[in-house]
Amino acid sequence: VRFDESYWNQLLQKYPHNFFKRASTAIRTKSGSAIYLDGDPEVNTHPVRVEPGFAQKAADSLYLARKELVDFVSSDDLRLIGYSMHWNISDVVGQATVHEIMETLAVPYSLFVLNPLSCGINIRRKDEDSGARIELLGDHIEDEDQIRAFLLFYAASIINFDANAWDMPMKISNILSNASCYPNLVQDGRYSKIEVDILRPSHRITITAQDYLEIYFEFFREGIEQLGTPDEVKNLEDFVYGRKKLEVDKKEKYEFIKPLKKISNRKLIFDPSICIDPANYSEDREIPTPMGRFLGRIANTHYNKERVNIKTAGRISKRLVRVENMEWNYIEFKSVVWNYKSIFIEYIKNIDFVAEVLSETPTELHGEVLEKLIKALMTDDPELTEPPVELVEINGTLVYIESKDQSNHAYYRVYRKIGNIKVENFDIKGRIQRIMNRTARDY
Repeated sequence: VRFDESYWNQLLQKYPHNFFKRASTAIRTKSGSAIYLDGDPEVNTHPVRVEPGFAQKAADSLYLARKELVDFVSSDDLRLIGYSMHWNISDVVGQATVHEIMETLAVPYSLFVLNPLSCGINIRRKDEDSGARIELLGDHIEDEDQIRAFLLFYAASIINFDANAWDMPMKISNILSNASCYPNLVQDGRYSKIEVDILRPSHRITITAQDYLEIYFEFFREGIEQLGTPDEVKNLEDFVYGRKKLEVDKKEKYEFIKPLKKISNRKLIFDPSICIDPANYSEDREIPTPMGRFLGRIANTHYNKERVNIKTAGRISKRLVRVENMEWNYIEFKSVVWNYKSIFIEYIKNIDFVAEVLSETPTELHGEVLEKLIKALMTDDPELTEPPVELVEINGTLVYIESKDQSNHAYYRVYRKIGNIKVENFDIKGRIQRIMNRTARDY
């Protein structure tokens, strides 16, 4: 059933008058994420900071975002077919071009995000005010273990790419220059033959996609271990070495689906057997990040574009009365009157920072602390210049320091340095020799 405007309106009605409407085709939701309508519905997780242990948080955010939509759809006896997934890494792309990244990493990425029926992947880089963003388009993945595994590999390879750009062990041969759409390089899954250029010393050989995946897993292992918990690293390793099946390994499943594929090569004929099972989304989970909880709380309380009673119970702050617009990194307000004076609150920047301060603050003090944060962070500058809040590094924790002098409140957010790990003395020659010595039985 096509998810047309009538279903969209039904979805909006599932939220009370206090839902936050982002635009005519998008809403923020109580999970801190969003649902977007572009013909068919999409779910958008809120940004999750890439830091040690982030993969589980991102997977939980995706689960909760999907659950909201699945709960709505299943209650009306609609069915969803997962179509695609867009994987985004922001602000850490460095100077590398999309082409340089993909001619090196398209094979392992393809193994993790495609299935046997896939026509290929797209990759694009967008330069935005908040930094460069690289987006990878793959197929719908349901297996949370695979989602966590790829998140970890994707992040570790992207944030450590620049430091090793000139010392990558190998790349795909004859890949189209500056291509934004790549063919399916792994149509035979792990056993697909890949012609590669070994860069030092320079020569060309043919190996399997499995060999290629193993080499780059080991190449980026130090960065992977920095970002992942031991369980997350073990989970990724299990997929790399075949102890767990990737979607591209599930030949029987896709042989069954293959007759449903349309001539266009990009669509499937509807069949209930290939729809998302609502039972997979029956578990209740906590929103995993402070930012998600903060955005969800705003979307699920009284803040909206309409005039509201300023005495409404349950709001976080007396200053947050009329939300006009809510992006992922800032909230825009209508000007409001408070204490009989016109207070123009145009924007609050750094939502992630605000949310973390509140997460470290006792609940009964949220309103008081947020009042002070709003005062410090609000600006009427349309270009959203940096607010007068000092951010410093102190060993990985967030600290709010309050002094008797009201003008000296300080909010400290600690960033742990990640990325740019230089890989030293990687033995590509020895690794390739071991590959060449393998027998067919080893595969």
